[in-house]
Amino acid sequence: MANEYKKLTNKIPKGMPIPSDIEAIFWMQQEFRVSLFAQTLGTPYPISSKRILNAIKEIE
Repeated sequence: MANEYKKLTNKIPKGMPIPSDIEAIFWMQQEFRVSLFAQTLGTPYPISSKRILNAIKEIE
């Protein structure tokens, strides 16, 4: 999942801002980490690795 995100960000030309849809995937990854390691905090929306990978595939 992290590798796919890295490949996606590597396609952005140097010096260009990160598009909002790719930035959203970054935050999805952070929420996923919360769901794994701080389960009592919860997440604002359902999150899984499959959802993140699907979001990456939609952009590619």
